[in-house]
Amino acid sequence: MIDVSIIIVSWNVSEFLFACLESLQRSQVEIVPPNQNIQHLSSRTTIEIIVVDSASSDNTLEMLKAFPDIRVLSQLTNLGFAKCNNIGLKFARGRYLFLLNPDAEIVNDAIQVMVDYLDKHHSVGVLGPFLTNANGSLQIMPRIFPNLTVILFETPSLEPYMSKKFLEYECVVNPPENAQIAVDWVLGAAMMARREVYDQIGLLDEKYPMYAEEIDWCFRAKEHQWKVICLGTAKVIHHGGKSSEKNPIVKKTYFWQSNIRYFQKYHRRFAFIVRVSIILSYTHMLLIEIAKLLLGHNFKEHKQEIKTYMKGLAAVIMYPYRLEQ
Repeated sequence: MIDVSIIIVSWNVSEFLFACLESLQRSQVEIVPPNQNIQHLSSRTTIEIIVVDSASSDNTLEMLKAFPDIRVLSQLTNLGFAKCNNIGLKFARGRYLFLLNPDAEIVNDAIQVMVDYLDKHHSVGVLGPFLTNANGSLQIMPRIFPNLTVILFETPSLEPYMSKKFLEYECVVNPPENAQIAVDWVLGAAMMARREVYDQIGLLDEKYPMYAEEIDWCFRAKEHQWKVICLGTAKVIHHGGKSSEKNPIVKKTYFWQSNIRYFQKYHRRFAFIVRVSIILSYTHMLLIEIAKLLLGHNFKEHKQEIKTYMKGLAAVIMYPYRLEQ
């Protein structure tokens, strides 16, 4: 059986996807081509690579011809992160399932390190590496599931007032380099799960517009008593949000729509408060941007911000409502 199935969802990030695939080729693993079974025992970790392209309009499909050993599943429309990952998961043959962003790069033998860890720690169901910036500095990693206090302080109105102490309550900040840290959830940019977890909890929830699918997956895994760990001995470079950067309105609004979905699903008594808080915060920020515009500040910049918050308000009020990409 293949050790790891790597599922990568791409949308108009050809250059980053190329670098991601090259990092996999360098990562001291054996790549098993599509429709080929393992005919021998390998001393190296065996992987298959599945790229689900979500209707990219750049040169992604042409570029992928340079990688004949990967499976390419090309979609006719942009189906989103969860649905495309689910398509890839249905083709996966590995005993471990590794969701990897196209703007991520494997550092050294990170895959082998993660496989070895899961082979030795049978109570761990979901594993994430430490994510780093391109310069090697560690990115902040989540510690706890979203709760009402966390969500309120992440609204645009209150986020500037978040204290360092509160940030350390919500996230893991500056951990020891090779630490093994038990957390509630790991980022979907690089998330490895056991097949047994997948068999128990099923596919990603496709009702999330974006950004909370991995939280939901980890929540369900923990409901089945699986541990979730961030592993410092495995590193992955994460350039961060390169697909969503192409449309900041979508990025901001889908984040909040996903939080509404999460609270409706797991904390229904707080879902209304979350939605009202977001609406009030967006209205507050919208009024600030209008005031700046009237006072003669940069017209182009504040016009774009006004458009962002107006679209966001409409999407949150009318949820579920998908913005055009």
